[in-house]
Amino acid sequence: MKKLRLFTPGPTMVPEDVLLEMARPMQHHRTAWYRDMHKELCDLLQYLFQTKAMCLTFTGSGTSAMEGVIVGCLSPGHKAAVVENGKFAERWVKVCKTFGIEHTAIPLEWGHGAKVDDIKKVMDADSKIDTVILVHSETSTASLTDVEGIAKLTRERGACCSSTE
Repeated sequence: MKKLRLFTPGPTMVPEDVLLEMARPMQHHRTAWYRDMHKELCDLLQYLFQTKAMCLTFTGSGTSAMEGVIVGCLSPGHKAAVVENGKFAERWVKVCKTFGIEHTAIPLEWGHGAKVDDIKKVMDADSKIDTVILVHSETSTASLTDVEGIAKLTRERGACCSSTE
């Protein structure tokens, strides 16, 4: 039998062993089993990302996670610089507009990741910017942003850097 292959940002192909696991009885999310499984998941994510910070998981679409981050982290009075260099980065700008978050869009040619100098110029021009929002790996354009260098810049400036992959 020929297998269907999806080459899209989502939904993604589900391996057979995962499908078989999904055929097992459901576990309630308020049981000891679920609590232990979720703790193990969070511990593994911390190891994967090499962080001591808590890793949060979202049970919604990527857009729901983006909205949660924007609404949860940017209260009135904050101003964000938002890198706009692809379809997913475009969404950050739309979320900021939807929730009335003051922001400056940094439009880049699609297919190009943001560099430290791109962010530095915007932060130098506007001292109110205290948050930088970007997509690390913009899959819609196959571009990669220098998130490590930008995070270093934002730490030096006392700002926050938020990214998605």
